[in-house]
Amino acid sequence: MKAKIFLLVLLVYFSLNLFAQNPLVGTWEVISLNCIDSDGSKISGDGSVFKEIKIITPTYYFLITQRKQGDSLIFDKAIAGTVQVEGNKYIETPIYFSQEGTDKTKSNFTYKLEGDKFIQSGTITYPDGKVAACEALVFQKVKGNKSNNPAIGTWNNLTSAEVDAKGQKTSHTNATHIRFQTITPTHWMRISYKDNKFEHAMGGTYRMKGNKLYPNFEMLSFPAPKSLKVEINQRLEGNKLYWSGIVNDENGKRTFEDVYEKVNSKTASIK
Repeated sequence: MKAKIFLLVLLVYFSLNLFAQNPLVGTWEVISLNCIDSDGSKISGDGSVFKEIKIITPTYYFLITQRKQGDSLIFDKAIAGTVQVEGNKYIETPIYFSQEGTDKTKSNFTYKLEGDKFIQSGTITYPDGKVAACEALVFQKVKGNKSNNPAIGTWNNLTSAEVDAKGQKTSHTNATHIRFQTITPTHWMRISYKDNKFEHAMGGTYRMKGNKLYPNFEMLSFPAPKSLKVEINQRLEGNKLYWSGIVNDENGKRTFEDVYEKVNSKTASIK
């Protein structure tokens, strides 16, 4: 028993230490942008017209963007991929995304840090050769209550099974469904594919209580279900993450069991 506790403490320590090594690692929210699109039109704005949350891990990035429509925020895009920091160069390579053609664009960005702000500048070249330039895309670090979650990292879903409120059972594997998600000390985010096409994206903060995880659904690519509450029992075995839990919303109570595998940049690029 003591050995298991010791190994768990080591896992948490190394996970948190890895997150602390890269100055860009963390959760960021766009507070302003100043860009010129490929047609010469100016694009500028702040948090009053759109919202973008970006999670940067030591090897990956995830983002979800929403834009203002009337009094509401509606889904705009979601991207996940690998990230590299070389000197002042900031390199994003998309793997999963909601907008077709995202993987055919090429970006050339530099970055700088000013206190709790991350400023990204550079160009985006579209498949037709046209170029958009961003003078400054300014992010502010999102603060949150850090949890000692041993599941910190990036994960690919291997299998998933669900029983809905009527007792009907469904299941799938990563042969047809991709569930690519990251968990940080403060946030989680997931992008899902079905039959090699974007299905949905979601993310938010979460809290831990023992081995139970309670996610908040703060950014979604679909209308938020009313009275949504999720409770997840979490278990780690080697590079496998086991989730089982309960979902309650207006459609009733569902139960699920998921198995995830920890990924690296090589396995993540395989669709």
